[in-house]
Amino acid sequence: SGDYAWNGGIFAFRAGFFLDELARHRPEIAAGARAAVAGGRSNGAHFHPDPAAFAQIHSESVDYAVMENTDRAAMVPAAMGWSDIGNWEALHEARARDAAGNHVTGPAELIDCRHVLVDTDGPRVNVIGLENVMIVVDQGEILVTSAAGAQKVGKLHGASNQ
Repeated sequence: SGDYAWNGGIFAFRAGFFLDELARHRPEIAAGARAAVAGGRSNGAHFHPDPAAFAQIHSESVDYAVMENTDRAAMVPAAMGWSDIGNWEALHEARARDAAGNHVTGPAELIDCRHVLVDTDGPRVNVIGLENVMIVVDQGEILVTSAAGAQKVGKLHGASNQ
């Protein structure tokens, strides 16, 4: 109908303003954040909150905790051409591809392939006669998945590296 806007999850606010709104709508989360900061330590330009205090904070998205409750927000419409690149297939779609729909980053050779993504940080990857496959080599970790399986990468035990 055109009466609604999509929440892209992009927020801009001053830290103090956000903390005030967090304290107003989720005081227990704000108190936990204050405790984590109070017990934290600085390392040059980096700040590390106290891990034990931080782990005690109830996890809730900014959307639910603050944005859906505040009366001090505004929405700015924007046409950004943005995509939520949440898996390797979405990244493949966002990258430039050849006439067969292939994209290669790093040393690789593809023969008779269609819709193949190869992203390697060093070892040469050779692919022959495959379709709809994602191959990622990153610091010795290797991921090979079908395009359809790209959504399941998070189920792998080593998913934090993929």
